Amino acid sequence: MSPDDELKFPLFEVVYSIVLAIERARLQFPKRLKFSIGERLSLQGMAAIELTVSAVVDKEARLDVLKKLITCLETLRILIRLCHDLQAISGKQYGRFSEMIVDALSQGVGFLKSTKKSTTASNQV
Repeated sequence: MSPDDELKFPLFEVVYSIVLAIERARLQFPKRLKFSIGERLSLQGMAAIELTVSAVVDKEARLDVLKKLITCLETLRILIRLCHDLQAISGKQYGRFSEMIVDALSQGVGFLKSTKKSTTASNQV
C-alpha cells in the first residue's frame, strides 16, 4: 500500500483531522496549560496517527493495533474534556472535537469488527 492510499483511508483522514485541529487549538491555550495538558494532548494525537498508519499497513498486527488505537482515542476524548473543564477550549470546540473523536471511534470499532470477522473466516478455512 502506498502512502497515497493511506491518506485516502477514511479512518486515517478522521484521525489526521483531529490531530490537525488539536494542534491549531493548542496554539491558543493559556501558557499555564500549553506545555502540560497541551503537550500530552499533542503526544496522544501523534500516537493515534502512528497507530492508524500501523493498522492500515500491518495486516498481521491489525487486531492488536486497532485495540490500542481505540484506547488512544478514548484517552484523547478524556483529555479534550479536561481541556474544556480547564477552559483551554470553548464549548463549541469541545463539541466539535467530541464529534470527530466519536466518528473516529466508530470507524475504528467497525474496522476492528471486520478484522475479527476476516480473521475468524481465514482461521476456519
